[in-house]
Amino acid sequence: YVSGLGVPDVTHLAVDATGNATLTPPDDVAPAAPQDCGQPGLGACGSGGSGSSCPASGPLWTNPPHTAGDLAGNSDPQLSLLTGNLAVTGTNLVATLTVTDLSTQVPTGATGMAWYSTWTYNGTTYFAEAEVGPTGIPDFADGTVAGNQFSTVNSDTGTLTPGPNGTVRVVVPLANVGNPPAGSTLSAPAGETFTEEGTPPTPVLGSNGLLEKVDSGGPGCSFAT
Repeated sequence: YVSGLGVPDVTHLAVDATGNATLTPPDDVAPAAPQDCGQPGLGACGSGGSGSSCPASGPLWTNPPHTAGDLAGNSDPQLSLLTGNLAVTGTNLVATLTVTDLSTQVPTGATGMAWYSTWTYNGTTYFAEAEVGPTGIPDFADGTVAGNQFSTVNSDTGTLTPGPNGTVRVVVPLANVGNPPAGSTLSAPAGETFTEEGTPPTPVLGSNGLLEKVDSGGPGCSFAT
């Protein structure tokens, strides 16, 4: 603009350039509704940032499409995490993981496999777990995490929905995980999957086998009960 020839008349220049006498946008599309994930600058909802909340319709964290491998050299789509979410239904907390291609086929060389959802409430990190051994029959449980140690406390119910974008769903009574009241924040929700080596898992409170990590996701947005 600082040319010594005066200030250009931008409006008339735009009309002449576009032939649009009113400069009305020909395809006026409203912007998408924003997704509030807490403090600005900490990442979009579900993309690995951390914040106060996520929309109820969306996952708390998301991984790009992929297939993870284990230490034995297997390709493990059944243990490859895509999304994680939490929801409250009545007096239960429902933890859901979506994986690339879910099946109950234990990877070659392993004695079992497990899917974990984790979160922190009131200073304690809790988990919800689904586990499958050589029988292919799933078991479900919850407990607490200290360091890298998962300590199973209660047996739960759940479902495995096999196939592409299959889901692992564990139903945990709120009383088992600190009994958070409505409006509480469950922070740092995340997911991990493992193969199990050594002792096969049993239907009663899990396995004493060695856990070998295959994949992980999160933490993402916190969850408000």
